[in-house]
Amino acid sequence: MESNTFQGVSGSFEFAHGSQKMLGWFGGHGLKGTMSFFTQTRHIPAVFAFLAIAAEFFGGLGLVFGLLTRIAAFGITVDMRVAVYYEGDFSRSQKCGSPARDRSLVFQADTALLTSPKHKVTNQ
Repeated sequence: MESNTFQGVSGSFEFAHGSQKMLGWFGGHGLKGTMSFFTQTRHIPAVFAFLAIAAEFFGGLGLVFGLLTRIAAFGITVDMRVAVYYEGDFSRSQKCGSPARDRSLVFQADTALLTSPKHKVTNQ
């Protein structure tokens, strides 16, 4: 798969998850609900909770449109690695996750980071 196609697909996936958290789309709880869950239930400091939401929302847009792709991919990579580290135990304790799914999220984010061009790629 060409890297631009992969980044578009990965970006769409991340944007969908970020828009659930940021805007409440696709059955999400929006910024207020997600921040409340992250800070009160998961005990994540507010600044890190917001950075995770922003990384998925804005990083997904960046990958889809080919803007600041390395920065977008880096934010998503950090977000996914932290999520897998912390949520892996939560997902398994709730019987709603799997180690294979966790590894695939990290692989997706790492691949987007490693294959992203330095600048927006255009057909020339």
